[in-house]
Parts: sequence; structure tokens; C-alpha cells
Amino acid sequence: MSSRQVALLDASSLLLYTRKVSDRAHRDDAVRRAREQLITQGLVRASLPASLVAHEIEQSWRRSVSLSVDPAAGPHIVGEIDPDTAILRAAGRILDQWQTNLTDSRMTLFLADEAGRIVSRRIVDPQDEPSLDRANAVEGFDFSEQALGTNGLGTPIEARGVVFVRGTEHFNDALASLACAGTPIKHPITGRIVGSLSIASHVDSASPLMVSMVRQAGYEISEALELMADSRDLELARTYRNLRTSKNPVLVMNSGTVMTDLPALAHFDAEAHAGLWDTLRRYRWDEDSMRLELPTLGTEATVRRLGRAGQDAIFALEFTDPSDAESASEDAVMGLDWRRRDDAPSASPDPLPDRDHGSTGNFTATSTHARGSSTPSLSRYEEAERDAINRALSETNGNKSLAAGLLGIGRTTLYRKMRALKIRS
Repeated sequence: MSSRQVALLDASSLLLYTRKVSDRAHRDDAVRRAREQLITQGLVRASLPASLVAHEIEQSWRRSVSLSVDPAAGPHIVGEIDPDTAILRAAGRILDQWQTNLTDSRMTLFLADEAGRIVSRRIVDPQDEPSLDRANAVEGFDFSEQALGTNGLGTPIEARGVVFVRGTEHFNDALASLACAGTPIKHPITGRIVGSLSIASHVDSASPLMVSMVRQAGYEISEALELMADSRDLELARTYRNLRTSKNPVLVMNSGTVMTDLPALAHFDAEAHAGLWDTLRRYRWDEDSMRLELPTLGTEATVRRLGRAGQDAIFALEFTDPSDAESASEDAVMGLDWRRRDDAPSASPDPLPDRDHGSTGNFTATSTHARGSSTPSLSRYEEAERDAINRALSETNGNKSLAAGLLGIGRTTLYRKMRALKIRS
């Protein structure tokens, strides 16, 4: 090849590179303008150009705006990290292996807990450390979507799926130089999201392959969590999978875990779970099943005891009227009325406690919903969320489907948030 040909090839390569940089700069400007327009004009009036960003990015922007997230504010540090948490124990060896495999790649691995707080950072190339430190992308800092807006750790948790956030698609200005592929980490037994994983690089060296890589690494961490699982939870998971084929929603529980496909009952706290499980465990089971009334949910369930008795018992509840239970208030879930029906097995001299007669252990059977308890104090994020939902409902004349779209959430999520924040239709 002659020197003239080499020169022409170099010039052509330079032209292509220059054009690529120019195109990216134009796109970055368009993305930045669209995000600013959404912030300044509001969720209803702003109109984003079609196909400018992926659907999950636009939805995340809308959630961020609805929470009044400040794009110029940095993350804050949240307490100390417990090195003995399950997700850190499960992920440690896997992160070590991926850090080794990514040598010379200029990529960084981030692991967050279920709240979006960074609990581990693995830098492959030391020269990336100063820029990441300046962005506070460090262990202990809160990278939840509520605190920082759209990013590779908090957004996968909220979206419950893999996301690829590039440059100015980040809601926070300090992250605009990064590209982050992130995935939620779901516990293989409970199905609950227990954290997120992100692979980050400088936006100039980003590759779509990062999405496949982070998905694979997240899968490996989920597998490690399953290997760590208690044998009783594995048995519970098998029972749940077998019962999910029922035409009605089900809930199964052992002494430490609840699994359910009924959203209104997915928000058990530890106290309510322990109270119900202990009550059912101490019930004198003369039959294989019994009927249980749940007046505060406007439904009832068939309860069966499966497996061994005592501390290893598994209880399965099949709900016969899920529509009423779905529409029940979340605060009523904490006050379920554990009573036997009149036609329940009468051989037992130890009936379940009546709602009006105190409690079992730490579980109070009185319905908090029936008492008309006062609205609890809300955090700053909850107040912002409540205001945004009220504004969206007002703008859409109460149309919940349209309001959910404006807020970047699903309609089911909107109903759940309305119940939790005591927002009436």
C-alpha cells in the first residue's frame, strides 16, 4: 500500500470518527433538552421526541420528576455496610471472577442492596477511581432512583428488569460521562428483588455487550443465593410452584418466609407473618384443611397444613375471592381477622382467636383499618410521591391509567401507592 493510500485511509478514518463524535454530541444535546423539558414543563405538558430514548429510560425520568429528584444533587451516604449480608456473601466470589475476566476493559462492577445503596465496588483499572470517587460512586452511597434519579443501580430495582443507561440519559448530571448496564437481582426462592448489579464504563467505550454481561453476572449471583438457601425455603418454593396452578391466588408460608401471588398480601411485615404462622401452628388440626374468614379483606381462604408439624410446618392459603382482596386497603393487611367459620371443623377445642379478643403473641388481631387510625407521618420522598400522584390524577381527571403513564409506573403500582399513601380516588 502506497503512502498516498495510507494517507487517504487515515483521512477517511478521521472523518468517520469526527462524524461519529458529532452525531453523539447532537444526540446528547437532544437527550439533555428532552430531560430538561420534562423537568421544567411537567409530566403532562412535556412531549418527548419519539424513539429518542428507550421506553424504560423515559419511564424512569417520569418517576424521577414525580419525586422531585434534583439532577444537580449528589447521593448521600447511608450508614455502615454489614459484610455478612446474604447478597455480599453470595456475590463475593462471582465479583472476584468477573473483575479478573474484565482485566484491561476499563469497566467497573457495582453491587447494590435492595434499597439501592452501593455495597461493593470492583474497579478493574485504577485510573478510573478518581472520576468514580468524584461522582460518589462509592460503597455506602445511596444510588436508589428516589435519591439519584435514573441510573444503573436504582432503576433496575424500580423497573424490575435490565436497563442500559448511557451518558446524558442519567438523570443526575454527575453521571453523564458514564454508561451503565444494570440488572435487578431476584432471590430465586422468594422472587423478591434483593439488590442490583451494574457494569459501568466511560460512555466513549460503552458496548451493548455490557447488557449481556450484566445479565449473566446477575444470574450467577441468583444461583449462588439459591445454593445458600435453607432447605426449608427450597421445600416452600417447590410447594408454591405446585400450588400456583390453582385457579385462585395462593399464599404459602413457613416460619421465616412468605410467598404469594396476591399483591395485597405481599406486604406482610415480620410481625404479622409471625402472628399468623404461630396461630396456625398451634391450631389443633383434626382435619386436612379448614376455612378461614378474612373480613377486613372481604374474602376467605382454605387453609391446609403441609409437611411436618411444629417449627417445620408449611401452611397454604387459597383465596376464594381475589377481586375483593385486591381492592382492600394495604393497612388492613396488617389487621387480618383470624377467625374460624361456623362450618369449620368443630372438633378443635382451640379455635383461632376472635378479632375482638386480644392477640396471639406479638400479633394483634384488631383491624387497624377498622379503627380508622390516623395517617402516619411521611418521609420527604413519600410526600413528593403523594403530591405527584395527586397532580397526575388531577391533570387526567381521575383517569388512573393515564395518570400511571404520566408517572412512569404501571396501573397496579399506582393503586398500591395510592393505598400506601392514603390517597382516595
